[in-house]
This record gives sequence, structure tokens and C-alpha cells, in this order.
Amino acid sequence: MTKHVYRLRPAGRLLDPSNELRDQYIYFARPDELNDPMEGFRDVVWKGDDIVWTNLFRHYVSCLNLTVVLAMVQGDDVAITPDDIPVQGLAGDHPPPLETTILDELCAVIFDRCKLPNLIRKLSTSRRPVRREELLLYLMIIHFVAIEEVRTIHVRHGITCESTSPRVALKPPINPDVIPTLIARLCNEEPDIAEEFLAALNQVSKHIYENIILMKKYDASKSRRRSATFEELNREFIVLDFPRAYVSQLDRLTCPDWCVACFVEDCRNSSVWGHYGDNHKGAALMFKAEGDLESPALTLGPMAGVSSSPSSGVKHAEEGMARSYGSFQFHRINYDQKVPELDFFRSLGVPSLGRLIDRWYTSEEGKRSKCADHLSSHAEDSWREEYWDKFYGHLSSKNGDWAYERERRIVLTSLFSDLREPMNRKLTYRFESLAGIIFGINMPDETKVRIIDMVAKKCQVENRKSFDFFQAYYNHETGTIEKQKLDVKLTS
Repeated sequence: MTKHVYRLRPAGRLLDPSNELRDQYIYFARPDELNDPMEGFRDVVWKGDDIVWTNLFRHYVSCLNLTVVLAMVQGDDVAITPDDIPVQGLAGDHPPPLETTILDELCAVIFDRCKLPNLIRKLSTSRRPVRREELLLYLMIIHFVAIEEVRTIHVRHGITCESTSPRVALKPPINPDVIPTLIARLCNEEPDIAEEFLAALNQVSKHIYENIILMKKYDASKSRRRSATFEELNREFIVLDFPRAYVSQLDRLTCPDWCVACFVEDCRNSSVWGHYGDNHKGAALMFKAEGDLESPALTLGPMAGVSSSPSSGVKHAEEGMARSYGSFQFHRINYDQKVPELDFFRSLGVPSLGRLIDRWYTSEEGKRSKCADHLSSHAEDSWREEYWDKFYGHLSSKNGDWAYERERRIVLTSLFSDLREPMNRKLTYRFESLAGIIFGINMPDETKVRIIDMVAKKCQVENRKSFDFFQAYYNHETGTIEKQKLDVKLTS
């Protein structure tokens, strides 16, 4: 028996200006375009030895330095966004000599002034993992020292001049190693309340940080009495927003960029029509799923003029991009599952193996971190398999509040395609895969006529003799949205 999946769309998406129906494509949405802010949330924790902790703080300083340089290059032309932070490094694996020299100088002075070796020693010997809010707290404390030293070293190397480089705080408000000392003492002396207290401390710290940033931005906006220039916005981003943006971007090292196309197993739920079918004025596209009922799939390919498209393959066709049509699996959403912890230092799956070993798992003395044991020759294959299972598991989990959707989704990753480009997130389906269209209860007749006319023309081109149209209606006996087949005879 053929299994159908449904994709609800507003009429404005199917017709002009988007023309999804005419161009026969499915749009894959980025996480920030989805309606659930918890989409793809990963409960990342940091726990590792002194090598990876040292390299993490070096990575922060490097990203800050390169972002400052980017702001200088762009000037007042473009606003910097969190996506511009080079957490994955620059294009080459070998940075220019000057960049290496500047990074070494920066780390030497920042590590010394902020007492980071003491902090790293305490973090690497602690049995307690560090969560996002705590990591952000450490970065906030060292951030203004780091900015000041970036300014100083850029002036020293002639990258910028003294008059155009902003001054900020000259020293951290407290040494960052004070916090883990207090936490360790609390865990030893009051273990019963330690976890609850730490959660409250992190929340309070986050609240204070966000409040300070908001008020500084408010004060700056009042003093300008005009719209901020890109140069001012970029400086504000670096001074105020960078630590928070950096922590959020670290997820890009544990998983590739991704986007999804959402479908439902059935479309009888009125709320689903209300949310995704433009308050019942839209339509539901009925797709014939391929394969068995437990692992349905859909064949997708490239948009015209796009050189890359999803590859065919086995379990993880979504991982790659090729130049032909390929079969994409529908992942069933699991609801009411608690998001598991993700060990950051042991889940770095995006950088190349060489970059991982060199930048994250090796000390300046050439010693290798224990956090890289999974990359040994006998363990790497099993780790990679587990890595992808966790990746798709995270993207297939949602809060139980969304269970009424009964969602299935197709995932597209950025391993071989830049998903920042909208055209790379539009994949076409074969017209034969579209089994029918269900008109929403409130769709105007004029819109139905336009859709029928467009489908009739496609059927003529594809030499397709028939196409099923349905009208959605409310069933008073079942309390659900049902469909009734329409007697439409196609003409062109």
C-alpha cells in the first residue's frame, strides 16, 4: 500500500511570488526560520583535560582577533553577524605567519593577565562538566582584557592606528579562576544543594549579563540620536555581543549547518492547518513516499541552474551533495524525549581530521589529549556511526507540546553545500511523486482555479492523464479535518 506524506503550504508559497508549485521545489528552512526556538537544541557540556581547555581559550582569542580584523576590513559597508565568527577556521589549514605570531602574543599576555592557567588547571581536574552559562561567564570576565590586548597588538604590528582603535576595560573585574574555586568548595561542603545552587547561579549570571548589554545598547542609542552606522554596530557587536555569539556558534563545530523540510503523516488536525496552511486558506501537497512504511523516502534533485543537489546513497544520503537526483529519508519526530548531554570535546565532528588533531587535540609541546582517543584507527568508524546517529537523533526530537503535528522531516546538511545560499536550499521533486493536492477549507475558488490550471499544464508536459484534487472539510462526527475527492477533468 502506498504511504502518503503531506506538506502544508500557504497559497502565496505555492503560487507567485515563491512559485513552489510551478518550479516544483521544496524549500528547506534554516533553524532560525522554524517556529520552535528549541529546534536542534543541543545540551552541550565541556569536560576535558588541560590540552583541550587551553586550545578552547586560544580558539576564543583567535576568533575575536579575526572578527576585529574583519570589522576593520568591512568598515561601514556590512554589518557583522554571529555567522561571521570564524569558529571553523579560515579557508586554509595553515594560517599566515603574522596571524600565528599575533595569536601567540595575544594568548601569552591574556593568559597571564587573566590567570587562565589557574582556571584551566581547575577545570581540567574537576569531575563536574561546565555548561553553556558557566562557560559564557568565564569568557565575559576575560573578554574586555582580550579586546584591549587585541587593540594594543594591532597598533604594535601596524594593523591599525592608536586613534581609531577603541579602548575598553583594562583588567577583569575578578580573576576567572575564583569561580571554579568557589564551586569546588560548594560541591565538597554542600553536595546536596550544589547542583540546584549552580543552576541558579548560572541563570542569575546570564540575566545580569543580558541586562547589562541591553542597557549599554540603550544608552548608546540615546546618545547617537540617529540610526547607527554599520561601523558602530560592528564595534557594539565585538564589545558587547561577542562572548554570547561565540558560545552559540561553537555548535557549528559539533555538527554541520543543517536545514529541514517538514511534512506530516496525516493532515486531519485542524491546528496543523491553522499553523502551516495559512488558517485553512492554503493547501496540502500529497507526496507518494518511496520505500517501506518504516523508512519512507522521497527523491529530490537540483534546481535548474544549481550545480549541486542531494546525493543518492544509503543511510545518510543527506550528508553529501552530488549532481543527480537522490533518495532522502523521512525522519520521524520523537516527542517528549529529554535532550541528552553532548560532550563538546569528544563531539568535534565538523573540522577536518588534520585540523582537529592540530588545533584541538595537541598541546604546544606536541602532547596529545585523551579526548582524542576516539580517533584511533580501531575506534574511528564506530565513533563516526555513533556521531551521525546522535546528529539525526537531535534533529528528530521535539517537546511533547508539538506531538499533535505527527511530523516527518527531511534533513539537509552543509558538508558539501553552503546552506547560507537560499538557492542551495531549494530541491526539486519529480512531478510523478506528487499524488494530489488538498484545498483548505477557506481557500478562495479563484486560488483553486489557478492551482488546477497550473497542474493541468504540468500534466500535459509530463503526459500525465489524471491528477487527484481534494477538498478539505470539517467532519462533525470525528471532530477532524477530512478530505473529499473532487471531480476535476483536466484541460489545458
